[in-house]
This record gives sequence, structure tokens and C-alpha cells, in this order.
Amino acid sequence: MRQVVLLHGLCGSPDYFEELIPLLDADVYALTLPGHAGTEAGPETMDQFADWVLAEMELRELKRPIVLGHSFGGYITTNLVRRHPAALSGFGLIHSTAAADSDLAKAKRNEAIERVMEEGVHPFIDTMIPGVFASDSDNALIERAKQIGYETSKEGVIAAQMAIRDRADENRDCPVDRTAGSIHLW
Repeated sequence: MRQVVLLHGLCGSPDYFEELIPLLDADVYALTLPGHAGTEAGPETMDQFADWVLAEMELRELKRPIVLGHSFGGYITTNLVRRHPAALSGFGLIHSTAAADSDLAKAKRNEAIERVMEEGVHPFIDTMIPGVFASDSDNALIERAKQIGYETSKEGVIAAQMAIRDRADENRDCPVDRTAGSIHLW
């Protein structure tokens, strides 16, 4: 059976995928990224996060799974594609991009890091989470996402924000064929 690895976004958890998983005709492995969902912070660079995912795939004896990354998880996914293309059979990005942050986005990440250092995780989550939802979204979903976000450690938010801020532009270096409107790993 096909194997799928799901990577959640910043201040998220595998709970984000609870309604998606039953729809996938695959063996699904939704990973909890370090520093999220009550786990200890670990990696501090995008390469380190991608290496952590690769190690988790090896630990679970996954053979060339499809990796789907949401937001921050997508940044990790594109790093995996660039650095370890043979380890995946395919990939997808969910509300993510292979592009690096602009100078303005980097400045906002620095502001977020300072805010978390000064005020903690809860005020950051209270501002960030509603901003990623459409204005007409169900408040129960927003509150659920906040509760998930509150489980992210201060160190986890800071490490992830630094890794996101400093990530490479994967559009330039990612070994994919974008011809004919499709994306295929080389």
C-alpha cells in the first residue's frame, strides 16, 4: 500500500489532519514536528528539520513515501525534495511555497520571535491563528487550532521561526520537472 507522510504547519500538530487521514487510501504517518504538541524543541535550521523527518521515515522503515507538507511542513518538504529526492516518491504542498521569505517577511518573523521571547506562546497564538483563517470561518475551528497551538513550546516556536526565516529559495534549487503543468521528481 502507498505510504504518505503528513507534516503540519507552525504551531500545529497531526490533529490538523484528523479529517483528511480517513480519506487517503494509504498508510498514513502524521508526524509531530519537534517543539510542537508538547514535544521538546530540537532542530534550528530547515536542513535539520528535514534531516529529522528523514530519520523518522527511516525509523518507521518507510520506502519512498509521498510527503505532504502544510505551510511550515511544506518548507520542510521542499528541503527534502532538494536534498534527498530519492527518499520520496512524490510530494505536495498545502498552503505553502518553495520560495524563501522576502525581507519584509523575515522582519515579521523577527518581530514574532521577539514577541514570543517577551510575552510567551499564548499571545502569539491568539494573534497568529485567527489570521490564517478566512473571515467567515467557524469559530470552533479557530478555537481548536488555538488549543493545538498553545501546546507548542516557546523554544519550538522560536526555532521554527528562525528556520523558516533563514530557509533557502527551493524554487531555484529543487530538482523537479515542471513541464506540461505537472510536477514530477527527477
